[in-house]
Amino acid sequence: MSNAITKETRDVINSLNLTGLFKTRGPGATEITLIHDIVPGKGEAVRKFLEGVPNSALEDTLWASQEIHFLRVFTIENDSKLVFITNFSGTASDYLADFLVHMPDHLDMLWGNCVGYPEKGARDFRAFMEFILTGYVPVQFFFAAYPEASVKQVWRALDWAEKTMDFQRTLARPTQGRTRTEESEQKAA
Repeated sequence: MSNAITKETRDVINSLNLTGLFKTRGPGATEITLIHDIVPGKGEAVRKFLEGVPNSALEDTLWASQEIHFLRVFTIENDSKLVFITNFSGTASDYLADFLVHMPDHLDMLWGNCVGYPEKGARDFRAFMEFILTGYVPVQFFFAAYPEASVKQVWRALDWAEKTMDFQRTLARPTQGRTRTEESEQKAA
């Protein structure tokens, strides 16, 4: 997602003072855990929406964020509660603002069937953020394998690892029945 967060969105997020609310492990990892009650009779619709996310436009949007380490959303207790668990790079304020700016319709589809969801949905930034905080679950322990690395840094490292492996495979390929090492040794002799 881009950094095109409006001043209005930033002001609303900052006014809620999220600092210290969610656990962080270095600059590369922050967590959010939320549980919201689903409106009675709407649980199946929420579950079906979630089952349709893989290979959807929503999943494409999530991939584009380049900040999400981990995201899990599911229903529990016979589809009566919605659980949202995520680990991401950066601050909770920036993460939530990105969601508000770039995918308000998806947020409405996800939480719109939950008890207390704002009438105007995610486009009412303040009401949405206040609703989100009603489902906040304090986490006693949060582990991040790479707390100093952002998702972008991890992707970059994986890209370099792949390029290095390709280069090593190229060097190891035999040429005309001999390895490059054998060719080099023969030339040196």
